[in-house]
Amino acid sequence: MTVVIYFIKYLISFVILRGLGLNVSFAQVMYLQIIQFFILYFSPTPGASGIAEVSSVTLMSAIIPTGYLPVFAVLWRFFVTYLGVTCGAWVTLKDLNQHFKEKELAVEKVAEKARLAAP
Repeated sequence: MTVVIYFIKYLISFVILRGLGLNVSFAQVMYLQIIQFFILYFSPTPGASGIAEVSSVTLMSAIIPTGYLPVFAVLWRFFVTYLGVTCGAWVTLKDLNQHFKEKELAVEKVAEKARLAAP
């Protein structure tokens, strides 16, 4: 399963580049992405903030024309990080909402039983 997850992360760059109309080598993009993710694992900042963008632009500049680099960096970071964070936040908030609704119903049932039991 881990191999599939990482393959999809690496594949995102290739798909973005093809979507931008660039004809790049699949193997070369995968190779550069693997190097970049190894760099991110050893970055000292929390969440590799800033290092991800700089390393991505630096490494990919070997195969991407300069004018496409900022667009690539923004799209890449969005799909690799922010899309997952947004989806995770939505699922978490939905789950918390359901949890609190269930708690509220349970409290209302207890209050109703107490009210009926009171003389």
